[in-house]
Amino acid sequence: MKKLMYLLLTSIFLIALSSNSYSSEFDDDLLKIQQEWAHINYQVTGDKQKKALLLLIENAQSFQATYKNKAEALISTGIVNSTYAGTRGGMGALKYAKAAKKFFKQL
Repeated sequence: MKKLMYLLLTSIFLIALSSNSYSSEFDDDLLKIQQEWAHINYQVTGDKQKKALLLLIENAQSFQATYKNKAEALISTGIVNSTYAGTRGGMGALKYAKAAKKFFKQL
């Protein structure tokens, strides 16, 4: 009986530990996107800003695909897309504005 109890408690601990690391990985990935967005948005200008935002869009979409059920993933991906739309301007921005809208509507 003690062996069974020990096995059960060990299993519960390992499950809790693995779900906690998943959360920690999610938080780390989210923070990385947020910090990169802030850097690009406030410290980079011109064509370098547009190129950096395009790369960040790819990263944010990958992040969102990994964490489909997380609102934070949808929000951050929408923000990055809308920021790029704002820097791009004109008709070229429409694709990214629509993408941002799509992510926000999923909330």
